Amino acid sequence: MLLAVKAGAQSWCPPGAEWSHDYQAINWTTGETHVGTKLAWYAGDTTIAGHAAQRIKMHLFYEVIGTGQQFSQSAGTVHTRYAEDVVYQWEPSAGQFDTLFWFGAVPGDHWSVWGSGGEDYHFLATDTATVTVDGIPLRRVAVSMMYPELLGTEPAFYDTLYERIGSTAYSSFEPPHPAADGYDLWFRCYRDDACSYPDQSPADCGFTLAAGDIAALEPFGVYPNPGHDRFWIAGPARTHGSATIRVLDGKGAVLGTWGATGGSVQVDATHWPAGLYFIEWTDTHHRRTSTWMKW
Repeated sequence: MLLAVKAGAQSWCPPGAEWSHDYQAINWTTGETHVGTKLAWYAGDTTIAGHAAQRIKMHLFYEVIGTGQQFSQSAGTVHTRYAEDVVYQWEPSAGQFDTLFWFGAVPGDHWSVWGSGGEDYHFLATDTATVTVDGIPLRRVAVSMMYPELLGTEPAFYDTLYERIGSTAYSSFEPPHPAADGYDLWFRCYRDDACSYPDQSPADCGFTLAAGDIAALEPFGVYPNPGHDRFWIAGPARTHGSATIRVLDGKGAVLGTWGATGGSVQVDATHWPAGLYFIEWTDTHHRRTSTWMKW
């Protein structure tokens, strides 16, 4: 059946954008294995370093194999922006946006992404095309990928990038890890208000299964975020008993501890250096985490 092509497709983070991934992590010391689903979704817009940017929240659901234990937890927030055929991702450690995907690339073009372990991860465009997904024309870029130490050898990974969707082999928000890391994410599904890829039901993609858990464990509010001298932490709508709040720096050092029973807590960050900070909210039933960015 021929489909009418929709013009003017939004190239990145259209309304309703969601990604699901198959997740596996192995602790090589203990042998413990986690298997589950990692979801990401477009959660709204913000401004970072003077650029209009998108907030993409992530949530992880997994089971510890052999124990029957199941867990659901926030997996943080990443920020992206789109300009002139390129998707950029904010790198807190570098304090700048870095190229993530280049949808306008032609065979032979290459770029680098800040990878796991702090090194650049190299992409090489090998083939391009335009395809139609649910009546929407999308650019497609086939790429090979490798870490710096492998340059000049066979590529470590291959992927196919789609405009609007991103990676269709791994995760759009973190490069594939070497096998020695024992950590893997594989692309499962993408959907937004106008299209989905591949053509599977929401149940097959894991979206419907996780919706209730995400609503129940939505991280507490942190605002303004990003911010500068002060910020406020607002508790979830339902807090079970009194709660303890901790703020940690990027090295895991605890910078302060506060008690909360409702409302919001103001935090003075005047003397903290610019960077990414981690916030823990712990009450009787749940431990939730979030992040705050200081300029």
